[in-house]
Amino acid sequence: MVVSPDGEITQDSVDIVDRFEDGDLAASAYPPGARQRLLAVLLQCYGNQGLLRHAMHFRWAYLEEQRRFLDHAFGAAGGDPRAELVMRRMQAYLPGLRVTDATIPLIEASFDQLLGLLDAHFTVMPYLFGGWPSVGD
Repeated sequence: MVVSPDGEITQDSVDIVDRFEDGDLAASAYPPGARQRLLAVLLQCYGNQGLLRHAMHFRWAYLEEQRRFLDHAFGAAGGDPRAELVMRRMQAYLPGLRVTDATIPLIEASFDQLLGLLDAHFTVMPYLFGGWPSVGD
Protein backbone atom coordinates (compact mmCIF):
# COMPACT_ATOMS: atom_id res chain seq x y z
CA MET A 1 0.00 0.00 0.00
CA VAL A 2 1.20 3.49 -0.85
CA VAL A 3 -0.26 6.63 0.67
CA SER A 4 0.55 9.81 -1.22
CA PRO A 5 1.27 13.11 0.55
CA ASP A 6 -2.29 14.23 -0.30
CA GLY A 7 -3.75 11.08 1.32
CA GLU A 8 -4.57 9.10 -1.82
CA ILE A 9 -4.24 5.34 -1.19
CA THR A 10 -3.05 2.87 -3.82
CA GLN A 11 -3.00 -0.73 -2.66
CA ASP A 12 -2.81 -3.13 -5.60
CA SER A 13 0.75 -3.84 -6.74
CA VAL A 14 -0.08 -3.34 -10.43
CA ASP A 15 -1.73 0.00 -9.67
CA ILE A 16 1.26 1.05 -7.58
CA VAL A 17 3.69 0.30 -10.42
CA ASP A 18 1.48 2.16 -12.91
CA ARG A 19 1.13 5.12 -10.54
CA PHE A 20 4.90 5.56 -10.42
CA GLU A 21 5.18 4.97 -14.17
CA ASP A 22 3.24 8.20 -14.61
CA GLY A 23 6.11 10.09 -12.95
CA ASP A 24 9.52 11.11 -14.23
CA LEU A 25 11.50 7.87 -14.08
CA ALA A 26 15.00 7.02 -15.23
CA ALA A 27 13.77 3.60 -16.38
CA SER A 28 10.38 2.02 -16.90
CA ALA A 29 9.02 -1.25 -15.48
CA TYR A 30 7.68 -1.84 -18.99
CA PRO A 31 10.41 -3.04 -21.38
CA PRO A 32 11.00 -0.82 -24.42
CA GLY A 33 10.61 -3.52 -27.08
CA ALA A 34 7.10 -4.51 -28.14
CA ARG A 35 7.72 -8.25 -27.74
CA GLN A 36 9.36 -7.93 -24.35
CA ARG A 37 6.61 -5.56 -23.21
CA LEU A 38 3.95 -8.08 -24.29
CA LEU A 39 5.77 -10.93 -22.53
CA ALA A 40 6.24 -8.83 -19.38
CA VAL A 41 2.53 -8.02 -19.26
CA LEU A 42 1.63 -11.68 -19.91
CA LEU A 43 3.92 -12.78 -17.08
CA GLN A 44 2.40 -10.11 -14.85
CA CYS A 45 -1.08 -11.47 -15.64
CA TYR A 46 0.11 -15.03 -15.02
CA GLY A 47 1.51 -14.03 -11.65
CA ASN A 48 -1.64 -12.16 -10.66
CA GLN A 49 -4.25 -14.54 -12.05
CA GLY A 50 -2.62 -17.82 -13.05
CA LEU A 51 -0.98 -18.24 -9.66
CA LEU A 52 -4.03 -17.12 -7.67
CA ARG A 53 -4.97 -20.73 -6.83
CA HIS A 54 -1.43 -21.42 -5.65
CA ALA A 55 -1.29 -18.26 -3.56
CA MET A 56 -4.66 -18.85 -1.94
CA HIS A 57 -3.78 -22.49 -1.25
CA PHE A 58 -0.47 -21.76 0.43
CA ARG A 59 -1.95 -18.84 2.40
CA TRP A 60 -5.19 -20.44 3.57
CA ALA A 61 -4.90 -24.23 3.40
CA TYR A 62 -2.23 -24.09 6.10
CA LEU A 63 -4.07 -21.61 8.31
CA GLU A 64 -2.88 -22.98 11.63
CA GLU A 65 0.76 -23.16 10.52
CA GLN A 66 0.56 -19.49 9.53
CA ARG A 67 -1.65 -18.35 12.39
CA ARG A 68 0.90 -15.96 13.93
CA PHE A 69 1.60 -14.18 10.64
CA LEU A 70 -2.07 -14.04 9.60
CA ASP A 71 -3.24 -12.79 12.99
CA HIS A 72 -0.75 -9.95 12.66
CA ALA A 73 -1.53 -9.24 8.97
CA PHE A 74 -5.30 -9.21 9.46
CA GLY A 75 -5.40 -7.44 12.80
CA ALA A 76 -6.44 -10.34 15.01
CA ALA A 77 -3.28 -9.91 17.08
CA GLY A 78 -4.51 -6.41 17.92
CA GLY A 79 -7.83 -7.75 19.13
CA ASP A 80 -9.99 -6.82 16.12
CA PRO A 81 -12.98 -9.18 16.38
CA ARG A 82 -13.65 -8.93 12.63
CA ALA A 83 -10.23 -10.35 11.73
CA GLU A 84 -11.19 -13.98 12.31
CA LEU A 85 -14.33 -13.53 10.19
CA VAL A 86 -12.30 -12.08 7.32
CA MET A 87 -9.74 -14.87 7.54
CA ARG A 88 -12.44 -17.55 7.53
CA ARG A 89 -14.11 -15.88 4.52
CA MET A 90 -10.80 -15.91 2.64
CA GLN A 91 -10.32 -19.58 3.51
CA ALA A 92 -13.85 -20.30 2.23
CA TYR A 93 -12.76 -19.29 -1.30
CA LEU A 94 -10.60 -22.41 -1.63
CA PRO A 95 -13.31 -24.82 -2.89
CA GLY A 96 -14.38 -22.29 -5.55
CA LEU A 97 -10.77 -22.14 -6.72
CA ARG A 98 -10.79 -25.93 -6.92
CA VAL A 99 -8.36 -26.32 -4.04
CA THR A 100 -9.36 -29.75 -2.76
CA ASP A 101 -7.66 -32.81 -1.31
CA ALA A 102 -7.51 -34.20 -4.86
CA THR A 103 -5.93 -31.08 -6.42
CA ILE A 104 -3.54 -30.02 -3.66
CA PRO A 105 -0.73 -32.39 -4.76
CA LEU A 106 -0.99 -31.03 -8.33
CA ILE A 107 -1.06 -27.41 -7.14
CA GLU A 108 2.03 -27.93 -5.01
CA ALA A 109 3.88 -29.93 -7.68
CA SER A 110 3.23 -27.30 -10.36
CA PHE A 111 4.43 -24.56 -8.01
CA ASP A 112 7.59 -26.54 -7.20
CA GLN A 113 8.19 -26.95 -10.94
CA LEU A 114 7.77 -23.20 -11.50
CA LEU A 115 10.18 -22.43 -8.67
CA GLY A 116 12.72 -24.79 -10.23
CA LEU A 117 12.44 -23.05 -13.59
CA LEU A 118 12.74 -19.61 -12.02
CA ASP A 119 15.66 -20.69 -9.87
CA ALA A 120 17.51 -21.93 -12.96
CA HIS A 121 16.75 -18.67 -14.80
CA PHE A 122 17.79 -16.44 -11.90
CA THR A 123 21.16 -18.17 -11.60
CA VAL A 124 22.10 -16.55 -14.93
CA MET A 125 19.97 -13.39 -14.96
CA PRO A 126 18.94 -11.14 -12.08
CA TYR A 127 15.47 -10.46 -13.55
CA LEU A 128 13.11 -12.08 -16.03
CA PHE A 129 14.38 -9.97 -18.93
CA GLY A 130 18.00 -9.50 -17.93
CA GLY A 131 19.47 -6.63 -15.95
CA TRP A 132 16.42 -4.51 -15.13
CA PRO A 133 13.18 -5.44 -13.32
CA SER A 134 9.90 -5.30 -15.21
CA VAL A 135 6.23 -5.66 -14.40
CA GLY A 136 6.71 -9.36 -15.14
CA ASP A 137 9.00 -9.68 -12.14
